Amino acid sequence: MDFLKQHGEKLFFILLLAGLGFSVLTVLNLKGNFTPAKDVQQRTADVSLDTQNLEGMLAILTTDKPRLDTTTDSFTPSHRKLCINKKFPPTLIPFDAMVCPFCGETQEIGEDDETDRDGVSTQLESDLGMDPDDPRDVFEDQDDDGFITKVELIDANGDGLVTTDELEKGYNPIDPTSYPPLIDYLRLEELEQKSILMEFLGFNQLREGVYSLQLRWRYPGENRWNRGFIRTGSRFGRNKEFQAVSYTEKRTQRPDGTWKDESHATIQVGEKVLKLGRYKPESRGRITESLAKLHLIAGPKWSEDVRVGSAFEIDKISYKVIDIQNDSVVVKTDDSETPLTIRRATQEEIDRLNPPKPDPQPGMEGMPPDGMIPPDFFNPQY
Repeated sequence: MDFLKQHGEKLFFILLLAGLGFSVLTVLNLKGNFTPAKDVQQRTADVSLDTQNLEGMLAILTTDKPRLDTTTDSFTPSHRKLCINKKFPPTLIPFDAMVCPFCGETQEIGEDDETDRDGVSTQLESDLGMDPDDPRDVFEDQDDDGFITKVELIDANGDGLVTTDELEKGYNPIDPTSYPPLIDYLRLEELEQKSILMEFLGFNQLREGVYSLQLRWRYPGENRWNRGFIRTGSRFGRNKEFQAVSYTEKRTQRPDGTWKDESHATIQVGEKVLKLGRYKPESRGRITESLAKLHLIAGPKWSEDVRVGSAFEIDKISYKVIDIQNDSVVVKTDDSETPLTIRRATQEEIDRLNPPKPDPQPGMEGMPPDGMIPPDFFNPQY
C-alpha cells in the first residue's frame, strides 16, 4: 500500500502511454483499407426546385390570416390553420381554436368563416360546442329534444336545399327547452273505423224542443247492447263520442189521404250524421266511429289514440278532437274558433327531417377518431 501511495501517479502515466501507443498501432494497421481521396469520383445530385410552388407557400405563410384549407394526411387528420402570432414559429393549431394552445395568442375568427361547408359558420359552431371541421355534426341532436341542428343541405341530385329545424327556425340547438311548436309536427299515423249498430226505441218530451231519447247501441265484437235515456244536446257512448243532436216530429199526408210519420232522432259523431225513425226498419241504422292514432314525427316520442270528443295535450296546450275523416283529424283549442287539421306525414317531410349524413371528407377514410390519436402525434413546428 505504501508503494502505491508513493508511485501511483507514475504507474497511471505509464498506463496512459501504453494505451496511446496501442491506438497509434491500430490506426497504422487500418490505413491500407482507406481509399485515397484522389480516387473518389465526384457526383452531382439532380435536384430541381419548383419556385412557383415555393412562392405560393411563402404567400400563404405571410398572409394576415393564413389557414390550411386542404386535408394534410401527413401531419393532421383535419383542417388546420396557422397561429396568427408572427413572433412565434409558424404553428398549425385546430381551426376552431380561439386561443393558440402553444403561445396563448388570441385568434381571430370571422363571423362568415365556414370550413366544413355544412351551412353553419365556424364562429357559431365554436359557440355551440360543435366541430367546425366536421360537416356531419349538424345532423346530431345535441340537446336531446328530438330536433337536429342542421340548417340546409344540397340534396343528392344537387337540385335544391333540404331544410330542417332548430337553427333555421331561430331556436337554440343546445337548449332542450328551446324547440319549434310540437303541434307543427303532429301527424296522423293510423286510422281504424268501426261501424256501430244503433236503434231508436222511443222518446219523451221534457219541454218544448227538449226530448229524452231511448236508445240502444252495440259495438263490433260485442253481443250485449248498451242502453240509455239520452237528452237531446248531450253526448253518450263509451268515450262520449256520440251526440244526440235532436228529435224532430214530422208527419206528411200521402196522396190517398193517409198520414205518414216521418219523425226521427238525429245522432252525430264528428261530421257523420245518422237519422233514426220511430218504426222499423227506419229505427235501426249504423254509424261509423273512427279511432285515430296521432304521433310526432319530430321532437320527443309521443303518440296517442283519439276519438271524436276526446282531448289530448301538447306543449301544455289542450286540444279537442272535433272530427275524424278518412285521411285527417280535426282538432281545436278552447280559446280558438279556427280548427286545425292533422293529416298524414308525407315522404318529403320524413326525408327532410332525416337527411342523410354526408360522407367523410376526402382523405379521412382511414384516419382514427380524434379521441384515439395520441396527443404527441403532431409536431407543432410544421
